Amino acid sequence: MNNLKIGNILKKGDVEGFSRIFSEFHTPLYECSRRYISDPDDAEDIVQNVFIKVWEKRETLVIHSSFKAYLHKMVTNLCLNTLKQQEVKNEYVQELKIRLLEEDNRRILEEADIGGLMKTETINKLQ
Repeated sequence: MNNLKIGNILKKGDVEGFSRIFSEFHTPLYECSRRYISDPDDAEDIVQNVFIKVWEKRETLVIHSSFKAYLHKMVTNLCLNTLKQQEVKNEYVQELKIRLLEEDNRRILEEADIGGLMKTETINKLQ
């Protein structure tokens, strides 16, 4: 399918034509997404989101290169954004784990003092 034909399908809001576009480009976009994203469901979500965005912007969409290149760029950008979000989330989880561990250690030390145990003995046991 050429860019002109795709542009006409999008501008008209041709659902059947859009379904053909989806069928033609889905597999290569999914494979592109999987190069970045290990989880198959997440990779599929990214491809779905690309098609949703294209459909939502169909009336104002202007593509200066090939439609295929445009879609691949969208998938790549969404993959990179997803990886950045996952990295931030992982850092937050690690920080939270450290805080919880420190709180648990503090609580154990406080309980140990109440029971009359020496802090150094408790620390040695914890280590």
